[in-house]
Amino acid sequence: MNEVKNVLIKINITINGEAFYNEYQGEYTFKNGIHTIAYDSYSGTDLTRNGIQAAETSMLLHRTGVFEGDMLFDIGSDTVVKYDAFMVGSTFLLHTDSYYITVKDKEVRIIISYTLHDGSSQDVIDGRQDITVSWQ
Repeated sequence: MNEVKNVLIKINITINGEAFYNEYQGEYTFKNGIHTIAYDSYSGTDLTRNGIQAAETSMLLHRTGVFEGDMLFDIGSDTVVKYDAFMVGSTFLLHTDSYYITVKDKEVRIIISYTLHDGSSQDVIDGRQDITVSWQ
């Protein structure tokens, strides 16, 4: 399946127990074992372009715009993440606790659990993302 599909992207995010939900229109393609998802998001009128490359064992989230940064979710690994939002940057250590990807006839679902630590305190940010991409 190399063709680009117009898709509905549903993202449920939980950060330290607080839930957020968003829906986006975007594009999806599958090539060489990689699920590529692209969509735009807005904070007010400020644009962020989002790209996801999801493989069997890891996922890269790339953002450019008002929110910038790359997050590599690789099970059991720790990666350094530089995250910029509204011209303010932070660096985090990202640990992926679990990563699952399932593919059905017209749907891809990705579930990730992770922790972020900024090194400034003992506080850890617990996160979970449940991403569903579907098409007609």
